[in-house]
Amino acid sequence: MVLRRIKLLQIGLVSFIGLYILFGISSLLWSETEGRVLDESKVNHSYKERYMGKGAYRPAGSYNVQNMTYEYTVNNRKYTNSMLCICLPVGINYQINSDRVTVYYLPFSPGIAVVSPGPYFTVPVILGVIALGLSAVSSFLQKFQIK
Repeated sequence: MVLRRIKLLQIGLVSFIGLYILFGISSLLWSETEGRVLDESKVNHSYKERYMGKGAYRPAGSYNVQNMTYEYTVNNRKYTNSMLCICLPVGINYQINSDRVTVYYLPFSPGIAVVSPGPYFTVPVILGVIALGLSAVSSFLQKFQIK
């Protein structure tokens, strides 16, 4: 029963990774229009050094998350969105040189849009590592006949 659940989880993760990459690649082909930046900010998240056990410490550090709200018009209808990309926007440094941006929107659903098209591989890499870990656990459980 445990092995079956692990296999289903692996299949789900691999399917999600594939769809995520395909959706990201498809955004390169989306229609584009000009948009106007309404609000833009960067939020810095920092964390302190932390004891992880057995003499190990996680070093202190920080990362930036960029936030942007923009509006655009498609077929005389205004949309407002804040999605930068099909990604985790951690570490993304989208340069804004004016209050205008190019917006890439899904042609049959213009409410879905990004300002930076294409896949970013942070999410698939993280989920891929999890899937590999599940594969290792599955192999271990099979070796010891744990069902």
